[in-house]
Amino acid sequence: MTAARLLLLTILLAAPGTVTGQVVRGAARDADSGQPIESGVVTLLDADGGAIRAMLTDSAGQFAIRAPSPGRYSLRFERLGFQPTTTDRFALDEGESESQVITAKAVTVSLERIVITDSPRCRVLREADTLTARVWSAVRGVLASAAAGESGLYPNVTIERYVRDFDQTRRLVTRDQRWRTTGASKSPFVASPARELEQKGFAVRDRDTVTFYAPDARTLIAEEFLRTHCFRVRDDRAERGRVGLEIEPVPGRTLPEIKGTLWLAAESGELRRLEFAYVNLPDIIPRGSADGWVEFRRLPRGAWVVDRWALRLPLVGLPPAAAPVPGVDPGAARQRQWLGIHEEGGSLISLEADPTGHVKSETQGAIVRGSVHTATGEPVAGARAFLSGTGHSSITDRDGTFVMQGVSAGRYRLSFTHPRLDTLGVMAPVAEISADSQDDHRLTVPADDEITRQVCAARGDTTVDRRTTLLYGYVREAGSGSLVRGAKLTIRWQRATVSAASVEVRTQTLTTESDAAGQYFICGIPPGLSVTVRATLPGTHRRGEQPVGPLDAPVTRLDVEVEGGRP
Repeated sequence: MTAARLLLLTILLAAPGTVTGQVVRGAARDADSGQPIESGVVTLLDADGGAIRAMLTDSAGQFAIRAPSPGRYSLRFERLGFQPTTTDRFALDEGESESQVITAKAVTVSLERIVITDSPRCRVLREADTLTARVWSAVRGVLASAAAGESGLYPNVTIERYVRDFDQTRRLVTRDQRWRTTGASKSPFVASPARELEQKGFAVRDRDTVTFYAPDARTLIAEEFLRTHCFRVRDDRAERGRVGLEIEPVPGRTLPEIKGTLWLAAESGELRRLEFAYVNLPDIIPRGSADGWVEFRRLPRGAWVVDRWALRLPLVGLPPAAAPVPGVDPGAARQRQWLGIHEEGGSLISLEADPTGHVKSETQGAIVRGSVHTATGEPVAGARAFLSGTGHSSITDRDGTFVMQGVSAGRYRLSFTHPRLDTLGVMAPVAEISADSQDDHRLTVPADDEITRQVCAARGDTTVDRRTTLLYGYVREAGSGSLVRGAKLTIRWQRATVSAASVEVRTQTLTTESDAAGQYFICGIPPGLSVTVRATLPGTHRRGEQPVGPLDAPVTRLDVEVEGGRP
């Protein structure tokens, strides 16, 4: 089994309020104009420069932070578009208040004109070159806002979440749930502290369970994370108008870790998206099967929110037990394997107005529409179109059309499922789309000859061509209709060979077994022939036989019933 713990930070504007004890109060102002700076991040630092707590400045640029005890402290100020600033150290006696005015100079953060040279070496930040440090400064301004905003005071935050499980063997979605939660501005997930992540890694195994931890904003700016990861700049301006800051574990680190890319808009320098994957995982986890992403959004007043997120994890365990066969150990062939994929994610729907007068911010989203058709152009009803990695999906109507509303801006992978494709274990085509476009997206069910090639190739049939047919179906008990696992199927047909002097009729056969779901597939039957399918249950007298044909279509379904009764 695998599990996940992911912290989704809902970023909210904090008011100074009433703070007691050793208190640092003050305001942040633009160094040139003297105007207050709203939604700046003020962090209280201890004598060694370690972060204690942070908050966001209000609409008047004001803040108030309580110190945990008497001592010497300083303040660090950060906001995208301003030069980071750290005050001189000051002393706080017990119960004393300190007043500080922070002035920060506005800076341009556009990355469009930077010159990026090939830099194969990934460096920790303290050794980073000037360009990497500049990109990191823009990234940190957003992440610090995200981390500080957790202490906000919005009374009603609405988040839409989803979970989805996908059966890898049967190519079926076995769970697909979606719901909304509304509550106070607290983080709805639990994250592991950066110190624990440094010591144990981002995935912890306990016998047969692996718990994954996803990186939140506080993780990414923590000293423990920065000293165990290195960074380098990646140029993607020509393709998508963005600059990336690649992250990977420092050489020699073998604990389960993450590597990925923080993507910034080149024009504004704003952080848009984090894409990451898990590495150095235990052997029971298939390589490349665990990853995720987080998208950020700037609120009108300058604070930042985690707008959408998704996590994809492998489901690993023992397959279903096969039907008992006399003389065979039922557990002998059962080995732990990759059973499927677990996806979960969410999106921020709305932030209601708080008592200080901040206005509601809501994600309206775009509309994604389209249709599903057969290869010959007929509409397909009952298909479920979906955007991979999100909770957005829609069932097609009788005209084959679908509509998904409230989709956040960005690029997605659009695909669909259908009961027939699920039964055959066939993956539908995937289209990369932009939610911002007004296009009607047309999706097409694979033609039957393509389905035959996919299914047979997946089962190791190397002789598949356009002249081959696929016969599939279920083995069931007569009367009850219960699925029968482990049934032996023999497919028999006769084929005539004409020579100059005679006609020779030969009987040919193919064999297979029904799987744990009672399903069978058989490839390699020449087209145009009539066949007989016999199913028997080993060690019993239970059997059934069913003729079918001629097999003119590339794909034919035939369910076979076996006699009930005692073995």
